[in-house]
Order: sequence, then C-alpha cells, then structure tokens
Amino acid sequence: MLFVQFAINKNGELVNKKSRVPDGFINEIEKTLNSFPIVNKVATFNNDKIESLYSFSIRIKNDEKPVYKERFSTIKKITKPTRDNLFSTYLSKNLPEEIIKKADLNRINSRLSINFELDKNNRPFNLKSNSRSEELENKIFTLFKKYPTNKFNITDSSNFNNYGLQILSFEDNESKINTSTTLSSEKPPIFPGCENSINIKELKNCFSKGVQMHFSRKFDASLPNRLGLSKGKKRVFIGFKIDRNGDINDVKVRAPHPAITAEVKRVMYELPKIIAGKQTGINVGINYNIPFTLMVD
Repeated sequence: MLFVQFAINKNGELVNKKSRVPDGFINEIEKTLNSFPIVNKVATFNNDKIESLYSFSIRIKNDEKPVYKERFSTIKKITKPTRDNLFSTYLSKNLPEEIIKKADLNRINSRLSINFELDKNNRPFNLKSNSRSEELENKIFTLFKKYPTNKFNITDSSNFNNYGLQILSFEDNESKINTSTTLSSEKPPIFPGCENSINIKELKNCFSKGVQMHFSRKFDASLPNRLGLSKGKKRVFIGFKIDRNGDINDVKVRAPHPAITAEVKRVMYELPKIIAGKQTGINVGINYNIPFTLMVD
C-alpha cells in the first residue's frame, strides 16, 4: 500500500508531507507534486491563508504498476449524480450562488458531500459535511432536512448505515450543484451483542469494548512478565481484516517479542463471528488497526 500525504502551502505549492512509501517512490512522488501548477485559491481560516493537508492510498501488488483509483468512483457509479434531478433542482432554487462560492472547491478538494444517519421514521440525524464554510454547511443542512426523505432511493434502510450524498462538485473551474437521488451507504461490522446500539458511534464503541473484553478473557496476561522484557509499557499494534463473511483474516502484529506476537494472533483468530460490514447493502471486507499497551512488571 502506498500512502501519499501532501499539503498545499500558503503559496499554493504542493509539498510532500508524511508519505509512507518504499524509498524508490519518494523521488517520483515529489517530482509529480512539483509538476502541478500553483493553486490560485489556497485554504483560509478567519481570512488568513493556511496550509491544507490531503492524502490518498494506492494498493500495489508485486510486479504490477501502481494504479490510482479515484476515491469516489465506485460511489458515483451507484449514485449517478446529475445537475438536473429533483433534488438538484430544489437546491438550485434555494441555495444562493454567493453561498455556493464559499465551498471553495478545487481539483484536489473536488467534492462537497454530507453524511448522516436515519432514525426509525427516516428522519436524518447526526449530520456532517466536509464543507469549509459554516454558513454554507448550515444552509445545506436546513434545506436537506426540509426535503422529503421518501423522495430518495435508499438501497439499504437497515440500522447503523452512514448515508452519503454529494451536494457540490468542481466542474469547469467552479463549484456547481451536482447531487443524486440515490443514497450511498456504509455500515460498520457489528460485534455480537452490539445489535441494540442506538447509533453508529455507540455501535463502534461497543465493538471496541467487545474486542477488549475478549482480550482480557483470552490473552495470557502472565506471558509478558515471563519473557525477560524490560519493565514498563510495551506498545503492540494489530492489523486485521473482517471479511465478507464476518471472519477474521490476515492478522498482522508488531510486538516487542515473537511469543507475544504469536499469542496475540491466537487470541485474534478466536474472536467470535462478526456481522460483516456493508457498502450500499453489499457485504464487504473491512480492515482494522488496533493499538494497545502491555505492562511489564
């Protein structure tokens, strides 16, 4: 995996930040960033220019050329945003042009969208957006809440979905209303016993607690003290995947001793069956990273 992180500085230049890539790619990344033209409108805060940070990832395989996949390409195929559907027309009539301009979109930050949950009566709550203007965000939220939810095509109406809806996109060097009447959705994996959570935040907290409780019951707590390690806190990092069937796969561990690595993997593979995560109603595999601390007395 290539993780590319860069910033647009106050002068509109693209500069490499904390990209995590093999050494052979660093020069190529910096050369590519330097080839971009100067950004005319940089980010501001309280009317002062500030540096803005961006990142993206590219999956790579041995002997294959890395290929960047546009972040929202899959979502666009499902939702098919247009400028002339009913919701776009509604916003065009009620969202003033001078407020739209405050989106300050560009080729890199090219999409303004909102995310939300729906209650049992299909009323939106926990609304969020990536808008850089509080005035624009408040106006969009107000208009969205007034729009009948039943006019949207909701492909998965089950609990714990985080719905996404594009509002604006950057086209022809300006921000334009470009929405969809089909909602994209993402649902996190569900740990057994967490099904009665009241929202996604509580569901995720319940998931974390479930994993922690599993570790407290299954992990051999006396092991670190038997390995001759120096006293103090020891950090352990766990990466794993919950596949489409809810099974734990591809557990990777960074620990201060091989015996701890083996014990952590054993415990992880004994996790109970998880209810798989979904994207637009379809089961998907989801990667997780969990850091935790061991105490050596």
